[in-house]
Amino acid sequence: MPLDESVSFNAMLQKGNRIQVPKLIRWHYRMEPDQVLKISISFKGGYRSEKFIACMSKDGRITIPDLTIQLLGQEIDETDSLLNSAFETTLGHPSSLNRRQRHERVLLKHARLSKIRF
Repeated sequence: MPLDESVSFNAMLQKGNRIQVPKLIRWHYRMEPDQVLKISISFKGGYRSEKFIACMSKDGRITIPDLTIQLLGQEIDETDSLLNSAFETTLGHPSSLNRRQRHERVLLKHARLSKIRF
């Protein structure tokens, strides 16, 4: 079963701005290294999250872009101590998330139309 829903897990930031996707998740969803993923990360218990699109390497790690690390580092006013920080990570397939957003737009459109009285 390919990754067609959002999956959340906790991960530690490793050397080189990388996070490890748990092997059980990779195995369960049969994730391939060339699969494009929409990723949302935030500090464990933090209020700010950042989203980006990336591919997983063959060893199951995802590299977080430097800009994303800097934006998340603004939350704690330090970027030097982010190594070994705990992150809440959500993986999703970009098309499935777009499908959900389209569905929400259709629901909003129907809600607006139902309020119109003729």
